[in-house]
Amino acid sequence: MISNNQLLVILCGKERVIRIKSVERFLDRSSSSFDSKIPERKNATLFSVHPISLTLCIAIKNHLFIYKIHSNPQPYPYTLIQELETIQNVTYLQISLLKINNNQEQILWYGYSSIFMAHRIDQQSSSIVLLRDNDPSLQIFRQQPIEILRVIPVMS
Repeated sequence: MISNNQLLVILCGKERVIRIKSVERFLDRSSSSFDSKIPERKNATLFSVHPISLTLCIAIKNHLFIYKIHSNPQPYPYTLIQELETIQNVTYLQISLLKINNNQEQILWYGYSSIFMAHRIDQQSSSIVLLRDNDPSLQIFRQQPIEILRVIPVMS
């Protein structure tokens, strides 16, 4: 549930498609202009939504699609803002807001087998690897593949 509990984002169906629905219309089983699916994104495996910025990220195998959900439906209730490609199938997604140099920035955290990444959504920059290959104390993550369960930013 997002946007002050007014919208639902659902991964469902045989085609594993993402749907954006009005909670009110969902509960009374009627349709509205917000009831929409993202048909070009079939076979989604994961998604993450930031409830304040209304940013949606969908993972399909080794591709990430980042959307902006509009609070007022336009011709479509969403716009594709970025597309990323990874070297493996993504198994973890999360979007958060961080204060960096006195600016609020949206960060997409994602990962797959023993790889943890951060990507600034508002900038057209490359993703940053969170575990450095040259750090010998972190080699255990490389030797035994682990599935990422959660990334929690710790600010000092």
